[in-house]
Amino acid sequence: MKTITFYSYKGGSGRSLALANAARYLARLEYKVVAIDFDLEAPGLHYKFAEPSNDAPLPVSFGVVDFLHDFLINGVVAGSLQQCTVNVRIPGIDKPLVHLIPAGCAPSKEYWAKLARINWHELFYEKDAQGVQLFLELKNRIWDELAPDFLLIDSRTGITEMGGVAATLLADMVICFVLPTRENLEGARTVLRSIKHSLRENGRDSTELLVALSRLPQITEPNKERELLDLIRSVLNEEADDLRDTLSCSDIFVLHSESSLEVRESLRIGSGVSPDDSILLRDYLRLFASVVPKSLIKSKVEMIVRQAKERIWDDPEAAVKEVEELAESFGHPELYRSLLSFYEVRNAAISLVMKRAKRLWELTGNAGEPILWKVVKKFMDGFPHRIMHRDREMPEMLGFVEAVWRVAGNKDLQVGMRLADSYSFIDADSHAADLLLELLSDSEPTSKLASRCIQVLGYANRVAEAAALIEDLKNKLSGEAEFLSAWAQFALRGPNKEALLEIGRSPLIDTLRQTNLYLAAQVYRNIDQASDATALADTLLREAFRQDPPNRESFREAGILFSDLGRWEEFESLVDEKLPKPWIAEIRERVGVVRRRLSRSLLE
Repeated sequence: MKTITFYSYKGGSGRSLALANAARYLARLEYKVVAIDFDLEAPGLHYKFAEPSNDAPLPVSFGVVDFLHDFLINGVVAGSLQQCTVNVRIPGIDKPLVHLIPAGCAPSKEYWAKLARINWHELFYEKDAQGVQLFLELKNRIWDELAPDFLLIDSRTGITEMGGVAATLLADMVICFVLPTRENLEGARTVLRSIKHSLRENGRDSTELLVALSRLPQITEPNKERELLDLIRSVLNEEADDLRDTLSCSDIFVLHSESSLEVRESLRIGSGVSPDDSILLRDYLRLFASVVPKSLIKSKVEMIVRQAKERIWDDPEAAVKEVEELAESFGHPELYRSLLSFYEVRNAAISLVMKRAKRLWELTGNAGEPILWKVVKKFMDGFPHRIMHRDREMPEMLGFVEAVWRVAGNKDLQVGMRLADSYSFIDADSHAADLLLELLSDSEPTSKLASRCIQVLGYANRVAEAAALIEDLKNKLSGEAEFLSAWAQFALRGPNKEALLEIGRSPLIDTLRQTNLYLAAQVYRNIDQASDATALADTLLREAFRQDPPNRESFREAGILFSDLGRWEEFESLVDEKLPKPWIAEIRERVGVVRRRLSRSLLE
């Protein structure tokens, strides 16, 4: 029997809700569970396990408070735990696998009267106090009479006798739920240090301590959540006066908030809600995958996968569907690994594969798995068609891609550039620029990489950095068409007359004329060489007419250039009978407008 204590320094952390979800999770794996409510002053597990049909709390007549009251006041120990055990029905499961030992018949007057009569000092601190032995005996009786695989304890908040018993004497694992506030973090740190000290004093150093950051709002900006977790780790792991009590919380499980649960709490496990639709469900699955010992679940997962593999060739659709359902219900990493292998055989849609790969990463926290890089590489090789779309999941998906790219992908140059383009596409230009600068520092600068970095630095309004980069690389790369175009584009944004003169009155302008007539003409125009600009405008329009099929962008560039040179009416007369009317209308609408981005060369 593995005993897990769910603890929080203060209420409102979602501790009891998490425990109820954990009980369902374990039951769906066919483990027998006993949940006991030790939060005597604010009992609520019988509400969390409410009947799905009518939302009514479980009927309770006897519980922990009655057990303690009868022992302290009447000297009587319950003859059987059956009198204080309530069976919990789990949707889709016929067997009675979850049993609740409630705090008592709360919120009745009788319950509060009994609670008030319990003398905690007598129970734990007076000479010959029997409190510790009583609770150890209770744990033994739970094992003898109910024989669960897991005992889940909902502990009282704060620093209390019951909390101490639940955490230090009974538990094999303590999950501490904290809210992202300084008060909660420092309080939780104090309690966890105390638990660690007590465990060491009692020779129970093997007890696991986990931290779950609860009810964290979803943060879409890249790296912000990572930065917050780093800050929280620094607070929790601050050195204690006794260095032996210093915490080492490396992995913090995040439980995000969901607005729908703020009004009416409900269980996520076994509710029919898909992990695709519930970030909290995904968070629970990752946490619970760490709660269940690999030795306990391994054989079950292996059997499930083995059976699915045996059917993959005879009935592939059914086999894949079964593993999908099991993976989403139980969230075990091995199921997701098998599912990704099945997807590869079935050549599944890459968007679906990416969702499942991301789920595996969320469960394990390990971005170094080779199968993840294989999926991410395929996804990014299809760029831009598969990634250039706006949706609410894009920032999270890019965070996943970046994590895998950094670890398993060893910061592959091509994928890194495409990743930066993706961030730029969702207007995370500064982060995109950071990635490109990182690539530049890690590899030999190329014209393509440097030019893209200059462009994105410009989009992010990091003008000084872009100028410094140009200055640093121009002697080496100015003869390269892409770099020269990016340099010219950046100079025209200002415009930077000095830079434009450096380009326009040197052999560099000849290179630019050969590769980008529009930019060359704009350089000439901005250094007061109108005749040269006019000549190039005419050439640009002639070449646009020669293209087969016609390219709308070429005519748009010609229109902008003619307008900038004061020749708009002439342009209209030249194209009036030769271009589709919608094209002309679009050019007319956009002419003279300085585009935010002069080029998306890498995206095209």
